[in-house]
Amino acid sequence: MAYAVSALNGSPFMEYWHNGRSADEMWNIIQDADDEHDIITAGSNFCAGGDSSATEQGVACSHAYTIITTYELEVPGSDTVRLLKVRNPWGEEQYAGPWSD
Repeated sequence: MAYAVSALNGSPFMEYWHNGRSADEMWNIIQDADDEHDIITAGSNFCAGGDSSATEQGVACSHAYTIITTYELEVPGSDTVRLLKVRNPWGEEQYAGPWSD
């Protein structure tokens, strides 16, 4: 995925894998890239049904997404909520989990 983005716009790229990283580490990497106005892409995991299937929450399996921006919301009486605004290039699946439309 990173090679394709680089080929399209001629920019260098960094590639990060979530394995061995905490959620906080990944959030900081994504948020730092967002603060720098970098192009950010992410991929979902492979599922048994292949790329024609989706999770119960509507995330397409083996699929690429563009991260548009990051948000941190202070929810009274709760922890800070971290949100990613993503673009689904196929537009067929719809995320249906917490904080969806």
